[in-house]
Amino acid sequence: MRSHLYPILTCLLLLISACGGGSSSSNSESVNFDFSGTWEVRYNALEALTQMTCGNLFGEDSFAFIDTHEISQSGATITLTAKSQVIIGTGEVDESGELTAVEILSGDLFGDGRMCTLTLTVSYQNVVENRAETLFLQSLSCSDGLICEDQAFGIATKANA
Repeated sequence: MRSHLYPILTCLLLLISACGGGSSSSNSESVNFDFSGTWEVRYNALEALTQMTCGNLFGEDSFAFIDTHEISQSGATITLTAKSQVIIGTGEVDESGELTAVEILSGDLFGDGRMCTLTLTVSYQNVVENRAETLFLQSLSCSDGLICEDQAFGIATKANA
């Protein structure tokens, strides 16, 4: 009789070990989150990261601005189009559920002969339901030595949820 219990116990042990062990993560909702849609974004503060601020590169208020982001997502790959800025960035959603989109523009951006590189980055993190914290970073570097970096923090709310 005992010899018949060993295969049953072995199968039961294998079944338990195959199913068990994983703990649920508090980020599981954001990892599987679909960012696709329209997001209303309110950036509250622009902070200079270098001695020189980039200021009003795009005619935006230096202290607060509102933007609308259109995001399309296919798997982990995203495209973000910001309505009030030139950014049409591509990027990814990482394992933690954070979205990052980057656009890099190079050339005579201001029509004055200076060669410049402008890097615009938008990230979404700490997604809860249809709200996320967001960071906008602009970094400008020009051939005449001009270097500036600014960042703005805000909250994004999914409009078509």
